[in-house]
Amino acid sequence: MAKRQANRYRDLPLAVLDGTADDVSQILAGGIDPDSREDPNDPTPLMIAAARGRLELVERLVAAGADVNAQVDDQSQEMDQFPFLDQLYAAAELEGLSPLAYAVLYRQQEAYDYLAPRTAPGLRKQAEAIRRAAPAKTAAAIRAYGEPAKPKSASKAAREEFLAERAKARRWVNVCLLCGRQGYKPDLPDQIDDKGSAAELRRLFTPLAVDENRICEKCMSKVNRGLQKAQAKRQGRGRP
Repeated sequence: MAKRQANRYRDLPLAVLDGTADDVSQILAGGIDPDSREDPNDPTPLMIAAARGRLELVERLVAAGADVNAQVDDQSQEMDQFPFLDQLYAAAELEGLSPLAYAVLYRQQEAYDYLAPRTAPGLRKQAEAIRRAAPAKTAAAIRAYGEPAKPKSASKAAREEFLAERAKARRWVNVCLLCGRQGYKPDLPDQIDDKGSAAELRRLFTPLAVDENRICEKCMSKVNRGLQKAQAKRQGRGRP
Protein backbone atom coordinates (compact mmCIF):
# COMPACT_ATOMS: atom_id res chain seq x y z
CA MET A 1 0.00 0.00 0.00
CA ALA A 2 1.35 3.43 -0.94
CA LYS A 3 2.36 5.62 1.99
CA ARG A 4 -0.02 8.51 2.56
CA GLN A 5 1.57 11.87 1.78
CA ALA A 6 1.95 14.16 4.78
CA ASN A 7 -0.25 17.22 4.72
CA ARG A 8 1.54 20.43 3.74
CA TYR A 9 -0.70 22.50 6.01
CA ARG A 10 -1.48 22.53 9.70
CA ASP A 11 -3.68 25.61 9.56
CA LEU A 12 -7.14 25.09 8.04
CA PRO A 13 -7.76 28.72 6.95
CA LEU A 14 -4.40 28.77 5.16
CA ALA A 15 -5.15 25.46 3.46
CA VAL A 16 -8.48 26.84 2.27
CA LEU A 17 -6.76 29.95 0.96
CA ASP A 18 -3.76 28.39 -0.77
CA GLY A 19 -4.05 24.61 -0.64
CA THR A 20 -5.84 21.96 -2.64
CA ALA A 21 -9.10 20.19 -1.90
CA ASP A 22 -7.07 17.16 -0.78
CA ASP A 23 -5.11 19.35 1.66
CA VAL A 24 -8.34 20.55 3.22
CA SER A 25 -9.83 17.05 3.31
CA GLN A 26 -6.77 15.68 5.12
CA ILE A 27 -7.01 18.35 7.80
CA LEU A 28 -10.73 17.76 8.25
CA ALA A 29 -10.17 14.00 8.44
CA GLY A 30 -7.88 14.64 11.40
CA GLY A 31 -10.87 15.83 13.41
CA ILE A 32 -10.18 19.56 13.40
CA ASP A 33 -13.11 21.92 13.95
CA PRO A 34 -14.22 23.04 10.44
CA ASP A 35 -14.76 26.54 11.88
CA SER A 36 -11.31 26.78 13.48
CA ARG A 37 -9.35 30.02 13.18
CA GLU A 38 -6.91 32.00 15.27
CA ASP A 39 -9.30 34.69 16.54
CA PRO A 40 -13.11 34.62 16.99
CA ASN A 41 -13.43 37.69 14.74
CA ASP A 42 -11.31 36.17 11.98
CA PRO A 43 -13.26 34.81 9.00
CA THR A 44 -14.04 31.12 9.27
CA PRO A 45 -12.60 28.71 6.69
CA LEU A 46 -16.04 28.56 5.07
CA MET A 47 -16.10 32.36 4.73
CA ILE A 48 -12.67 32.29 3.08
CA ALA A 49 -13.74 29.53 0.70
CA ALA A 50 -16.88 31.50 -0.21
CA ALA A 51 -14.88 34.70 -0.77
CA ARG A 52 -12.44 32.87 -3.02
CA GLY A 53 -15.23 31.12 -4.91
CA ARG A 54 -13.84 27.66 -4.13
CA LEU A 55 -17.11 25.80 -4.42
CA GLU A 56 -15.62 22.33 -3.85
CA LEU A 57 -14.13 23.51 -0.56
CA VAL A 58 -17.39 25.21 0.41
CA GLU A 59 -19.18 21.90 -0.10
CA ARG A 60 -16.59 19.90 1.84
CA LEU A 61 -16.57 22.31 4.76
CA VAL A 62 -20.37 22.33 4.99
CA ALA A 63 -20.39 18.51 4.84
CA ALA A 64 -17.87 18.51 7.70
CA GLY A 65 -20.20 20.63 9.84
CA ALA A 66 -19.03 24.19 9.17
CA ASP A 67 -21.51 26.77 10.45
CA VAL A 68 -23.21 28.42 7.47
CA ASN A 69 -24.82 30.93 9.86
CA ALA A 70 -21.64 32.08 11.59
CA GLN A 71 -21.02 35.83 11.69
CA VAL A 72 -17.86 37.85 12.29
CA ASP A 73 -17.01 41.53 12.60
CA ASP A 74 -14.16 41.54 10.09
CA GLN A 75 -12.12 44.72 10.56
CA SER A 76 -9.13 43.54 8.57
CA GLN A 77 -7.68 45.39 5.61
CA GLU A 78 -9.52 42.95 3.37
CA MET A 79 -12.65 45.03 4.02
CA ASP A 80 -11.07 48.38 3.13
CA GLN A 81 -12.30 48.07 -0.45
CA PHE A 82 -15.91 47.86 0.78
CA PRO A 83 -16.43 51.21 2.61
CA PHE A 84 -20.20 51.00 2.08
CA LEU A 85 -20.33 48.33 4.82
CA ASP A 86 -19.99 51.07 7.45
CA GLN A 87 -23.25 52.61 6.23
CA LEU A 88 -25.03 49.26 6.48
CA TYR A 89 -23.77 48.75 10.04
CA ALA A 90 -24.84 52.25 11.01
CA ALA A 91 -28.31 51.68 9.54
CA ALA A 92 -28.60 48.34 11.42
CA GLU A 93 -29.01 46.53 8.08
CA LEU A 94 -25.92 44.48 8.84
CA GLU A 95 -24.89 42.81 12.11
CA GLY A 96 -21.83 40.94 10.86
CA LEU A 97 -20.50 39.04 7.88
CA SER A 98 -21.71 35.51 7.16
CA PRO A 99 -20.31 33.05 4.58
CA LEU A 100 -23.14 34.16 2.27
CA ALA A 101 -22.17 37.81 2.79
CA TYR A 102 -18.59 37.04 1.72
CA ALA A 103 -19.90 35.34 -1.41
CA VAL A 104 -21.90 38.49 -2.22
CA LEU A 105 -19.03 40.88 -1.48
CA TYR A 106 -16.62 39.02 -3.75
CA ARG A 107 -19.21 38.29 -6.47
CA GLN A 108 -18.91 34.50 -6.15
CA GLN A 109 -22.24 33.43 -7.62
CA GLU A 110 -21.74 29.64 -7.46
CA ALA A 111 -20.83 29.81 -3.79
CA TYR A 112 -23.82 32.09 -3.22
CA ASP A 113 -26.22 29.71 -4.98
CA TYR A 114 -24.99 26.81 -2.84
CA LEU A 115 -25.06 28.68 0.47
CA ALA A 116 -28.26 30.71 0.10
CA PRO A 117 -30.78 27.88 0.66
CA ARG A 118 -28.73 26.68 3.65
CA THR A 119 -28.52 30.12 5.28
CA ALA A 120 -30.97 31.53 7.83
CA PRO A 121 -33.52 34.01 6.39
CA GLY A 122 -32.20 36.92 8.46
CA LEU A 123 -28.68 36.43 7.13
CA ARG A 124 -29.97 36.12 3.57
CA LYS A 125 -31.68 39.48 4.08
CA GLN A 126 -28.40 41.03 5.25
CA ALA A 127 -26.56 39.57 2.26
CA GLU A 128 -29.12 41.12 -0.07
CA ALA A 129 -28.63 44.48 1.68
CA ILE A 130 -24.95 44.19 0.78
CA ARG A 131 -25.83 43.38 -2.83
CA ARG A 132 -28.04 46.48 -3.08
CA ALA A 133 -25.46 48.77 -1.47
CA ALA A 134 -22.45 47.53 -3.42
CA PRO A 135 -21.26 49.82 -6.22
CA ALA A 136 -21.94 48.58 -9.73
CA LYS A 137 -18.45 47.40 -10.57
CA THR A 138 -17.34 44.12 -12.10
CA ALA A 139 -15.83 41.27 -10.10
CA ALA A 140 -12.54 41.94 -11.88
CA ALA A 141 -12.35 45.32 -10.14
CA ILE A 142 -12.46 43.68 -6.69
CA ARG A 143 -9.19 42.57 -5.15
CA ALA A 144 -9.42 38.85 -4.50
CA TYR A 145 -9.57 37.79 -0.88
CA GLY A 146 -6.07 37.21 0.48
CA GLU A 147 -4.32 38.83 -2.46
CA PRO A 148 -1.69 41.53 -1.78
CA ALA A 149 -3.03 45.04 -1.52
CA LYS A 150 -2.69 47.35 -4.48
CA PRO A 151 0.44 49.50 -4.70
CA LYS A 152 0.49 52.52 -2.43
CA SER A 153 -1.47 55.41 -3.87
CA ALA A 154 0.16 58.75 -4.61
CA SER A 155 -1.98 60.46 -1.95
CA LYS A 156 -0.99 57.95 0.71
CA ALA A 157 2.67 58.29 -0.21
CA ALA A 158 2.35 62.07 0.03
CA ARG A 159 0.82 61.80 3.52
CA GLU A 160 3.55 59.50 4.73
CA GLU A 161 6.31 61.71 3.32
CA PHE A 162 4.76 64.81 4.86
CA LEU A 163 4.55 63.26 8.35
CA ALA A 164 8.08 61.91 8.10
CA GLU A 165 9.41 65.42 7.50
CA ARG A 166 7.22 67.48 9.88
CA ALA A 167 7.65 66.55 13.55
CA LYS A 168 5.30 69.31 14.74
CA ALA A 169 2.62 68.17 12.32
CA ARG A 170 2.72 64.61 13.66
CA ARG A 171 1.59 65.93 17.06
CA TRP A 172 -1.65 67.06 15.44
CA VAL A 173 -2.51 63.72 13.85
CA ASN A 174 -4.87 61.21 15.46
CA VAL A 175 -4.58 57.50 14.69
CA CYS A 176 -7.36 55.06 15.57
CA LEU A 177 -5.92 52.06 17.39
CA LEU A 178 -8.48 49.70 15.88
CA CYS A 179 -8.71 50.58 12.20
CA GLY A 180 -5.45 52.51 11.82
CA ARG A 181 -7.15 55.45 10.12
CA GLN A 182 -5.27 58.76 10.33
CA GLY A 183 -6.66 62.28 10.41
CA TYR A 184 -5.86 65.67 11.86
CA LYS A 185 -7.19 66.65 15.28
CA PRO A 186 -10.42 68.66 14.97
CA ASP A 187 -8.95 71.47 17.13
CA LEU A 188 -6.00 71.96 14.76
CA PRO A 189 -5.12 75.71 14.84
CA ASP A 190 -4.59 77.81 11.74
CA GLN A 191 -0.80 77.71 12.24
CA ILE A 192 1.51 75.31 14.03
CA ASP A 193 4.81 76.41 12.49
CA ASP A 194 6.20 78.76 9.87
CA LYS A 195 6.17 76.08 7.14
CA GLY A 196 2.44 76.09 6.53
CA SER A 197 2.07 72.62 8.04
CA ALA A 198 -1.44 73.24 9.35
CA ALA A 199 -2.76 74.09 5.89
CA GLU A 200 -0.94 71.12 4.42
CA LEU A 201 -2.43 68.83 7.06
CA ARG A 202 -5.90 69.97 6.10
CA ARG A 203 -5.13 69.39 2.43
CA LEU A 204 -3.74 65.89 2.88
CA PHE A 205 -5.97 64.57 5.66
CA THR A 206 -9.54 64.78 6.91
CA PRO A 207 -10.46 65.58 10.52
CA LEU A 208 -10.56 62.58 12.86
CA ALA A 209 -11.76 62.62 16.45
CA VAL A 210 -10.82 59.80 18.81
CA ASP A 211 -11.93 59.11 22.37
CA GLU A 212 -9.78 58.72 25.48
CA ASN A 213 -8.93 55.19 24.32
CA ARG A 214 -7.77 56.52 20.93
CA ILE A 215 -10.64 54.86 19.09
CA CYS A 216 -12.54 56.65 16.34
CA GLU A 217 -16.32 57.05 16.28
CA LYS A 218 -16.89 54.44 13.56
CA CYS A 219 -14.91 51.77 15.39
CA MET A 220 -16.50 52.62 18.74
CA SER A 221 -19.90 52.26 17.12
CA LYS A 222 -18.93 48.76 15.95
CA VAL A 223 -17.61 47.90 19.42
CA ASN A 224 -20.84 49.07 21.05
CA ARG A 225 -22.94 47.05 18.60
CA GLY A 226 -20.89 43.98 19.44
CA LEU A 227 -21.33 44.57 23.18
CA GLN A 228 -25.07 45.08 22.78
CA LYS A 229 -25.34 41.91 20.73
CA ALA A 230 -23.39 39.93 23.33
CA GLN A 231 -25.55 41.35 26.12
CA ALA A 232 -28.73 40.45 24.24
CA LYS A 233 -27.48 36.88 23.83
CA ARG A 234 -26.68 36.62 27.55
CA GLN A 235 -30.12 37.94 28.46
CA GLY A 236 -31.70 35.46 26.06
CA ARG A 237 -29.96 32.69 27.98
CA GLY A 238 -31.19 34.05 31.28
CA ARG A 239 -27.81 35.42 32.33
CA PRO A 240 -27.35 38.86 33.95
